[in-house]
Amino acid sequence: MAKTVQRGRDLPDELDALVSRVRLCVDEGIGARLDVLRDEADRYDISPTVDALRQFVLRGGKRFRAVMTVIGYCGLRPAASWQPGIDAGVAIELLHAYLLVQDDWMDRDVTRRGGPTVHVTLTETYGEPLLGAASAILSSDMAWGVAVDTLASIQVSAPRRLDALRVLCGIHQKVLLGQQIDMLADRQDVEVIHELKTASYTVSGPLLMGACLAGVDDKGRRAIERFARPLGVAFQLRDDLFGTFAPSIQTGKPLAGDLRRGKRTAVTVAAHTMLDGPGRRALSRVFGREDASDRALRRAAEHLERCGVKEVVRERLVHLCADARRRVRSLPFDARSRGWLRQVVDEMKSSALLLGRQA
Repeated sequence: MAKTVQRGRDLPDELDALVSRVRLCVDEGIGARLDVLRDEADRYDISPTVDALRQFVLRGGKRFRAVMTVIGYCGLRPAASWQPGIDAGVAIELLHAYLLVQDDWMDRDVTRRGGPTVHVTLTETYGEPLLGAASAILSSDMAWGVAVDTLASIQVSAPRRLDALRVLCGIHQKVLLGQQIDMLADRQDVEVIHELKTASYTVSGPLLMGACLAGVDDKGRRAIERFARPLGVAFQLRDDLFGTFAPSIQTGKPLAGDLRRGKRTAVTVAAHTMLDGPGRRALSRVFGREDASDRALRRAAEHLERCGVKEVVRERLVHLCADARRRVRSLPFDARSRGWLRQVVDEMKSSALLLGRQA
């Protein structure tokens, strides 16, 4: 029996229901493509490397970026099959996995999404840290290759496919630039780094990839970029807040991991000018110290909240969300897709407000 073609017009109006549909289809696509990669690796007796990647990619994740590709595609072609948007979602999620694997190794993280990071898994598998780390990097490069191949194989016209591939390569370049700046430039505006590292591959890139596959024009492309810029930065500010103040059960990572690693975020940048003497001492006891106790981390977070750092970052996030919401009306999408994006913005704002009320 032929498989029923799923069309954009049949998708739900509610964002939560859309996310569930997209996650199911994208996970199926990711699994199928990584199964092919594993079969090839098995010929050379290196399947554990792909197994670690596959387990990591399918272990969790909200598939937010895939949802944005679907919105970008269906917003312009609401009556067409949504398969090109789903396939682009598979590609962007594999790019995301590639970046996370390398980021975890650079940050020396040992857990992600409630389980071991890929370099930790492969160190245990191969019995040697350097070999485990190198194998993790190779697995991430494999994910990048599958992402490019997936996007290049989407059944749309060649010019549209090429446009989407250019967007994917542009995302890749911006993230690498942002990561290098983040590692070297201590005084670089943190929002510039957020725009390069997060906004590009979380909001603007996925939306543009989907829209390119649907044939967006230059005017529509500019409108998407204007909308995506504030929302992408807001997305990272939320991560910055969660990385300091959210409980481990909510993040799937160690408590206040950003402080343990000495990570430069909007929270820590604001802290330099807002903390009082006791607060500075509390932060110095945990910042960049992997062996910091949970008690000391909680105390530092309390000082950050008490002096107003948490509220300043939260208010900036809320302002950016308001800016993005105003720009929804200018997007070249149909009314339902604009409605999905308003829900995205509202959920981002709500999560910040909720975190702002937590002790």
